[in-house]
Amino acid sequence: MKRIRISLTTVFLACALTASAVPCGAADPRIDAQKRQEEGIRRYNAGDMDGALSSFTQAYAIYPSAKILWNLFQTQLKVGRTLEATRNIHVYLASADPAATPERKTEARGKLENARKVLGLVKIQAPQGARLFIDGKPFPVGYAINESVELDLGGHVVVAETAAQRIERAVNVRVGETVTVVLSEKRDSDASVSTAPRVE
Repeated sequence: MKRIRISLTTVFLACALTASAVPCGAADPRIDAQKRQEEGIRRYNAGDMDGALSSFTQAYAIYPSAKILWNLFQTQLKVGRTLEATRNIHVYLASADPAATPERKTEARGKLENARKVLGLVKIQAPQGARLFIDGKPFPVGYAINESVELDLGGHVVVAETAAQRIERAVNVRVGETVTVVLSEKRDSDASVSTAPRVE
């Protein structure tokens, strides 16, 4: 079994060594994250992919570092959670964390391209400043507004909300295809438009 590529460099520093460290005596979440990260690596190398995924997910929730995120999206790809992996790859590519090196980002882009082969893509054109939603969820983090977004195959609902309108479009995504969705403030036969914005 191919072992996961990971640097085991400790992700935390002694509190006396950095101004940004947690005060001495206080609980440092990075220590817990490191333990779960190492646990995830052991589980991954033992073939326990579900256990590894759980450990990396917990570690990243505690301390969102690029090192942990790298392991998280690799494990998601391994267990077939491809869409979730692409979301995390985009976050990784946008990261300013020094651990997300140019070489690692190049490798991550290659993984993204491979993942896209089993997904579909949607490119959204919407009014400037509109809030975008896909299947009821906010536009994903790590993407530019005009960037193609990976989606699972099948039907989806894309929504743009402005101060004046809520514009909705149903789309069908097929493998290897990019669907361009134009959400215009003008009424047309393809989009469902409501003049009352949704109240959160």
